[in-house]
Order: sequence, then C-alpha cells, then structure tokens
Amino acid sequence: MHRNDLRLATIVLILGLGLVVISPWLWTQSALWGVSFQSTGQVGDTIGGTTAPIVGLVGAILLFLALKAQIRANQIVMDQMREQRALDSYQKLNGYMTQQVQLLRDDMNEFSLTQTTTSGPSNARVKQTVQFKGVEAIIKALDSMKDMSADHDAQLVDIPQFAHIRVLLERLRFLVEDISSKQLTEVDKTYLLSTARFTYEARLKPVLELLEEHRVPKQAPCAHCGKVHTGIPEEIYAAYDKLNQLLPKVS
Repeated sequence: MHRNDLRLATIVLILGLGLVVISPWLWTQSALWGVSFQSTGQVGDTIGGTTAPIVGLVGAILLFLALKAQIRANQIVMDQMREQRALDSYQKLNGYMTQQVQLLRDDMNEFSLTQTTTSGPSNARVKQTVQFKGVEAIIKALDSMKDMSADHDAQLVDIPQFAHIRVLLERLRFLVEDISSKQLTEVDKTYLLSTARFTYEARLKPVLELLEEHRVPKQAPCAHCGKVHTGIPEEIYAAYDKLNQLLPKVS
C-alpha cells in the first residue's frame, strides 16, 4: 500500500474506533440533544444501532483504500512485466547481432584455398599441394585472381573463389547496415560496429586496397571483342566501396 494511503487508513481506523467507543455515550446524553435514547430499546440495540453506521463507513473507506492499493500494485506488476519483456527482447536482439558478427568472423577464418605447384626437372616433375586458410587464403586468392582470365563467354564473378569473397563482403556490408539501424544502446552498437570494422580491416581491406589497381574498369579491354576478361570484378569492389563509406561513420 502506498505510504499516503497507509497513513490515511490509519487515521480513518483510529477515528472510527474512537467514534465507536464514544458514540454509545454520546447518543445517550439527552442534555446534549434534547432527546433521550435510553427508552428506545435495550442498551445493546442502542449501541449496535449507533455504532453500526460508523463501522460500516470505516469499513467502506478501508475497503476503498485496499482496492486502490491493489490496483496500484497490479499496475506495478504489469509495468515490471513489460520492462522484463522489453529487456528479454533487447537481450535476444543483441545476442543475435553478436552471433552474426562471430559467425562472419568464423567463416572468414574457415576460408580455404588449395594451390598445386610443380617443381623439378622435366623428366621428374613433382607436384606439391599447399592449403591456406583464413586471412592468408583470402590474400592468396585475390592475388591469384588479379591476373586470371575468363573465357569470352564466361564471367569472372562466377568463379567460386570470387563468389565466396564477394559473399563475405556483402554479408559484412549488410551486417554493418543492420547493426546501425537496430535499436541498440550506444555502448552495444559501438562495440558491434567496432568488431565488424576490425574484422574488415584485419582480413579484407588491406589486400583489396593493395590490389585496387587490378579492378576490372582499370584493365585494358580485349582486342577482339572490346570487353575486359581479366582483373578483379566490380561486384567485389562495389561492396568494398560501400564498406569504406559506412565504417568511417563509426570511428
């Protein structure tokens, strides 16, 4: 019960008890009222008749205060439930975004590239297979792509290595945009964006920046058809350009 309501209930109860105690004596004083109640019936009936309205009134007031306190308590419980639901929803959202950042980092760490080389004299050539993972594999893949040529009827972007790196970049771009648009606290949003930026700058940006001169638009066109069949496709650098626009905003 609220402190003011409790104080009021205490006052009403004390006053009510006082009136119940003195009302039999008060109503039987004919000198005060000019009317004698001593002949109106048994003493018990007189006391009951004079105190019952007071008791009823006090009870009604106390019941009203109790109901008022119950309504307030119910409202507090409802507010707490709404706050808890909002907190649970926020924690779920924050946990989901954190998980997406971690999944992307794991996928980049799992990126692999296998290269086969041959060495030795012509009559005894030996094949050697080396597998790279993570950042090293991404660097090797992009470095090998810069001089790769596609057939006239093929697209470089369809090569699995290109597609995988393009998807990683687009996922990172979408994740940065998604984090920026969510209703997160500034602390959590800054942490998530900083983690995404670190992932980008540690794994993708340096090599893409280094190889930017090998973008398709910067390559010489084919002498036969006038199209470019070599270089790193713009589909990859489109996500790179977008990330460079987005990430400085969270510096």
